[in-house]
Amino acid sequence: MLRFVVAVLTVLAAALPGRAQAIEVKCIEASKYKYAWQLFDNDQRRFAAYLRIDPARLPDPEFCRAALVTGGMAKDEAVKLVDFILANQGWLATLYLESGGGSIAEGVMLSLVTRMFWLKTRASFEKPIAYAPDFMLAPLDARFTAPAAAQPDNTQPAGPEANWSRFVQSTRALPQATQGSGVTQCVSSCSMVFSAGIDRRGVVYLHRPRNTLAFAQQGLDPKVSLSQVLEALQGSERFQVALFDKMDSGESFIRTYRTTATNITVPATTSRLPSYVSDLLLQGCGSDAAQLEDLEMQTRSAIGYINWSAQGFVDTERLRFALRAIRERQSGIEACVAALHEKERLRRYDIVCARVCTRESVMDAMRQDYAALVARATPPRPAPAAAPQASR
Repeated sequence: MLRFVVAVLTVLAAALPGRAQAIEVKCIEASKYKYAWQLFDNDQRRFAAYLRIDPARLPDPEFCRAALVTGGMAKDEAVKLVDFILANQGWLATLYLESGGGSIAEGVMLSLVTRMFWLKTRASFEKPIAYAPDFMLAPLDARFTAPAAAQPDNTQPAGPEANWSRFVQSTRALPQATQGSGVTQCVSSCSMVFSAGIDRRGVVYLHRPRNTLAFAQQGLDPKVSLSQVLEALQGSERFQVALFDKMDSGESFIRTYRTTATNITVPATTSRLPSYVSDLLLQGCGSDAAQLEDLEMQTRSAIGYINWSAQGFVDTERLRFALRAIRERQSGIEACVAALHEKERLRRYDIVCARVCTRESVMDAMRQDYAALVARATPPRPAPAAAPQASR
């Protein structure tokens, strides 16, 4: 086992590109709870009821529900995410990932922290970030909605969906956690953090592990032992596959990783939910949230194609009616899923922080998970050969 660990650590250290810079974990301003409460007419009790949490346990208005993780994954980066989680006392729910990767070891550590605290992950999002609360669906736009009926003056307070435009307007001009425009990328080691999300959305870019120490300016370093590099790279691959398997990334995701050369990247994604989590939520909420999401996208695509192809004489009202019916079903299911996620995330925080919640205690727990993963990826030792029997 010692030989395997030494070989893997050699690659983990060498996998860090020279261009990588330290990560930053920054609050997405629009995700602060004081803005989320606008969806509930600033009634925090309604917010608690929607997510089925104890109204006596509510976050500070300045706490962040989402954070942006940027930069390269160098050494001692996981502590930054731990500090951010602790600063928000477990109310951080979602990570937006924009990173070119870096150290495999650090990517694994960040992944283990992400799953430890039951965080959701997002990749390939547009900048500037149009933050959408992770616990509910945005309302359908005017193309798909039926004309609104007149409401009497003594109606109940508007539901969260009705307050969506108010939320969007109030957060549109807030400071951005990232600059520029275009679609972000989560590459290489960043894909491990993405896979650790308990609710994963977006596309990441994969490749097999690389060892930059094996190369000199003129190409492959002639002084490097290819057999040692091979052993280290294979060990590193087993390590990453063990993580992807632990995070239930799926066979297709792992196959894409294993079949992509070290010097290119290819896009890939996982199932939205780990399979057993999906099974439990299906039983707990009565429908498969990811399946409904796929059905909604297919119906939207059909309507969009008809409109784009100038086949305006085709009546799409039935499709729009179907979309509204799907969305009505979706809203309730997504609210149920969000509530179960919320309950589990807060429970996880309480478990990890049962006695004392400090950076050191969380990092110690993470290191135990890391050691267990190394053991999981270590090939079994061959049994010692039996001693020859003495002849009479």
